[in-house]
Amino acid sequence: MRLSWGEGILGFMALVLPFVFLLVWGPHSHIEALTRTIQGNDHLVDTIARPTQEMADMLAGKPVTITQWTVYWRGTLTAQEEEEWRTRLTQTGFSLQQNRADEVHGHPLLREHWTKSENGSIHRLQLIKDPHETPQAAKYIYVWSGTANLDQLWLDELRAITQTFFIHLKHFPESFSCLEAITHGRLKDGLLGQRELKQWLTNDLQADLVHELVEDRFVSLNGYVPSWDHVLYSANQEKINVHLSARYNALQDTTRITIGYPLILKTY
Repeated sequence: MRLSWGEGILGFMALVLPFVFLLVWGPHSHIEALTRTIQGNDHLVDTIARPTQEMADMLAGKPVTITQWTVYWRGTLTAQEEEEWRTRLTQTGFSLQQNRADEVHGHPLLREHWTKSENGSIHRLQLIKDPHETPQAAKYIYVWSGTANLDQLWLDELRAITQTFFIHLKHFPESFSCLEAITHGRLKDGLLGQRELKQWLTNDLQADLVHELVEDRFVSLNGYVPSWDHVLYSANQEKINVHLSARYNALQDTTRITIGYPLILKTY
């Protein structure tokens, strides 16, 4: 299963949840910048790597097959950082696939799409810039996805991405990760049902269950893992940093599992 640009962008723009989340570790935090300077690259890698690997380890012990993992970064570049990125993109094997001007509600936007395939994974970067904005700044969405195991090679590549593109930025990006899995059969208690899925969060990940939405063929659970760094707040000011969903497909007789940290950012 491959992530399309449309899915990635729609995921960022429209998160279908019963409440609104606010990031408390934002990309413009002075505390975050100071912490990044003190703790260095390893802490920034661990912030996204450890929860993602723990989610993968949890799924590996369940009656499901992991089909894809995805890591997302989004943020803003200064004009100087944007130019430095273009040099690094070329040096690290990216190719410019598309460069076009769009108009959204009468407002002009410049978009660049860069891609790279390496070691069985796909890197996609979109730069979005308003030519009339002063000072000039570009928003970006970096999506890295693949199907290989989250082993040392995966960790080394995550560290390389962080070192090449993010460690030098004035504002470190928001980061998210997602794992997708599939299993045969429908949601039902005793094998893969609401009770079992709750235990995946509360027992396996040691999460506090915060919110649940249960329908006949769909389950969505939100929880909070105290040992993970990123935290979102619900409209009721409840801490959240893990999101698990399961949807049954009657035509294929399969159940699709999606788990995200701190939130699922793609359609599920």
